[in-house]
Amino acid sequence: MSGWLESARNYAMPSRLVDFEKVIGPCLGSTAYTLSPREVGRLGRLGLQARSEWLKAAQLRTSTAAGMGRQYMRTILCLLLGIVAAAFALIGTTMPLMLPAQAAKDRAYYQQFRVAAAYIDRNGALPEGEALRRFEDATSGPSIWSSLNTTPLDCDPSFRKAPTDRLILSFWRGEWSECYAYPSGQTTLPMSVRAYLISGVGLNLVIYWLIAAVAAWGAIRLRPRRRASSVPSVS
Repeated sequence: MSGWLESARNYAMPSRLVDFEKVIGPCLGSTAYTLSPREVGRLGRLGLQARSEWLKAAQLRTSTAAGMGRQYMRTILCLLLGIVAAAFALIGTTMPLMLPAQAAKDRAYYQQFRVAAAYIDRNGALPEGEALRRFEDATSGPSIWSSLNTTPLDCDPSFRKAPTDRLILSFWRGEWSECYAYPSGQTTLPMSVRAYLISGVGLNLVIYWLIAAVAAWGAIRLRPRRRASSVPSVS
């Protein structure tokens, strides 16, 4: 009997240990002690209460670990969305600032197109040798002469020549071709900030800022919240 009672004593939770000792204390030192039905019932109730408290503590530990995992994932997602928002906001801010310089390059290309078209119209061929070197030396900044061609290579589908045009020139810009029709002057070069915005850059800017706004909103929603510290009351 004493071995069984010792096992029951060790199983009890500390919060119920005092009541548990009152019930089984007299019998720990005696093997002849017999529990009354009332003591047996009380002992059973204490055992059930101890098991219930143990299960509650285990559930609390499990829920705490799960909560920490969710908080960790929220923090990671918040950081990622913050990076996305900052990146697209940076693109949406810097791209309009680059358009004036890009339009200035386009105007320089257009002037070279005009010079090349006039030369070809007079001579019937692209400039070569000494003539080409003179054009290249006279050009400051970006140049079309190294890839100039009389064949319209990969022109934008929106490019259309006039019925009176006798010549179409193109040059490879690095990622796409720019084209020019002579003598109408039709070209794929935007040459102004407004033309760039109308050609599709404006829509891209709207999309970039929309993505930045959505990502920033998600980051704010997922930001870690400070838990209110609970101060135990003193009675």
